[in-house]
Amino acid sequence: MGVQPPNFSWVLPGRLAGLALPRLPAHYQFLLDQGVRHLVSLTERGPPHSDSCPGLTLHRLRIPDFCSPGPEQIDRFVKIVDEANARGEEQGLAAGDAIAEIRRLRPGSIETYEQEKAVFQFYQRRK
Repeated sequence: MGVQPPNFSWVLPGRLAGLALPRLPAHYQFLLDQGVRHLVSLTERGPPHSDSCPGLTLHRLRIPDFCSPGPEQIDRFVKIVDEANARGEEQGLAAGDAIAEIRRLRPGSIETYEQEKAVFQFYQRRK
């Protein structure tokens, strides 16, 4: 039986969620029970016990703590999400609105100016 990982919440119900680093095999089982099939790790070191759940595909982007992802990492993340959802559409929010919405849904997200800047640069590239 699964145990909810720390700071788990849906951003788009049933499609995209956020969470803190899963640390127990039961955290991965919880994700599977919720219908999650892809886990994108943003940490430099891989999440512990990630091999305990073969039904979950792990993708690693390796971003140092408090740093912002590079354009190629953002593009790779979007591609993973799009392919997993088998659809090519985005929410279509402007950068500032997207940041506000993610902070509303997941307080404490996008912590630094550099991370904010990465969102604005992504938005400019997609226009």
